Amino acid sequence: MKPDGSTRGLEWNQKLETTSKSIALTRAAVINARFERTKAMAEQLILAPEEGSESTQSQGFEKVAKQFRKMGIHPDQAPSILAPTEEEKAFLEKTWEVQQELRDL
Repeated sequence: MKPDGSTRGLEWNQKLETTSKSIALTRAAVINARFERTKAMAEQLILAPEEGSESTQSQGFEKVAKQFRKMGIHPDQAPSILAPTEEEKAFLEKTWEVQQELRDL
């Protein structure tokens, strides 16, 4: 941090909301792991089209949809209304986690 309290470069601060050093380190590890997953996902979804020739927007959408299917969060993979509530909750939690990772971009 700079003396005026602002961050350096592309850093950001996130409150860990604890006074325990061990809990703070655990929470920081979770945040770092989430960042690394988000970074890897961004590289797959965004940087992949640069490898080949010029891709159209629809091809880009297809790649994203394929990635979401692979992750199990594509709307086509959503449980039916007759599915057990545990299955619905698991799907919603998984999609929420991915949305949080994408927001970190």
